[in-house]
Amino acid sequence: MIGRLLPPAGPLRAIAVVQLVDRAGTGIWFTLSALYLTRVVGFTPVQVGAGLSLAATTGLMVGVPAGHLADRVGARAVMIAGQLLAAAAMTALLWSRTWGFFTLTAAVFAFAQGATQVARNGLIGHLTAGGERVRFRAYLRSITNIGMAIGTGIAAVALQLDTAPAYRGVLALNVLSSLVISLLALRVPEHRVAAGATPARLTAALRDGPAVLVMLLSSVLLIHYFVLEIGAPLWVVNNTHAPRWMVPVLLYLNMITCVLLQVAVAKRVVTVAQAVRANAIAGVLLLGGCVVMGLSGSLTSPAAVVVLLLAGGLLVAGELAQAAASFVINYELAPPEALSAYQGLFSTGYTIAGIIAPTLIATLPIGLGLPGWIALGVLMCAAALGLAPAVRWAERTAVRGNPQVTNPR
Repeated sequence: MIGRLLPPAGPLRAIAVVQLVDRAGTGIWFTLSALYLTRVVGFTPVQVGAGLSLAATTGLMVGVPAGHLADRVGARAVMIAGQLLAAAAMTALLWSRTWGFFTLTAAVFAFAQGATQVARNGLIGHLTAGGERVRFRAYLRSITNIGMAIGTGIAAVALQLDTAPAYRGVLALNVLSSLVISLLALRVPEHRVAAGATPARLTAALRDGPAVLVMLLSSVLLIHYFVLEIGAPLWVVNNTHAPRWMVPVLLYLNMITCVLLQVAVAKRVVTVAQAVRANAIAGVLLLGGCVVMGLSGSLTSPAAVVVLLLAGGLLVAGELAQAAASFVINYELAPPEALSAYQGLFSTGYTIAGIIAPTLIATLPIGLGLPGWIALGVLMCAAALGLAPAVRWAERTAVRGNPQVTNPR
């Protein structure tokens, strides 16, 4: 039964299992980290937030160098090294007692996780092409949501027991997941830039102005990932008459919809032109979702519930369209000799979104109400529409194409 849900036996199935295990570990960490660090270690919420924010900024530095290294020495090697480093960093983090050591180990962990993800995306680019690549990336996104749900369920055991050994024991499974991933990765063939190809410079991706512009505009659009994670809980609890259980309902609506529909949506987005249109549609849907979310603040409880569900539906529809577009654009704008480096560049956009989203959401929708929700929606929609000329510029200024697939070693 499980075999039918996985890709055919081979490298892609191995990557799918890697993604499932990795996201389960991530689900454990996301669910327990803040509580473990405050209740067990004894840090204040401000210390935890500051440390994790500083650690997250390493994502700005890891993407392109890790991708460049993957192009040079092999994407599989970088993925395995990243997971081993992540296991070591998480082990050290579990025994952190000072804020400085916690911040340092969290930064190393974030660095290792970022390098692993970039290398994995590079491997996917080498192993797939065209429609198959889009379908597989969509499939992995469904797997991501399933893995996160599994990890959250496992973390619930520690939450229920609420003891230091329980927290450490469950978080240790995140260490184990990194070690398991390292072993599973051995089943994936190694890939690097084809022999005889002109090596790209380390700064090649960063000096590609059109690609950098695409990344920056995408970073604004990617704020939508944090609307339900940060904005909706604060808004529902503090600014609406809706019951608090609407927060998990909106999150599960998003997760289940992504699992069920991401592949179907992605099948309709295969070319760059289709991806540009999908981004534009996503921008309009996200704008609509923000406006409707803002309208829920002035309604009575039953009406607010209905309106919040509508807002959640619009937001997840925009998310599906934007994700499908990224599966195409992030690879089609990457030259074969720097495939992984460009995946590192584009992954930086998500890091930037994660840095600016909390402050932007707190300032606009949470601080200003409906006008703030409208402003946030307009901002994301403008970025989505701006991607059309940016992508066309990127296509005009360089010869792009599907990466060459080197012979597995």
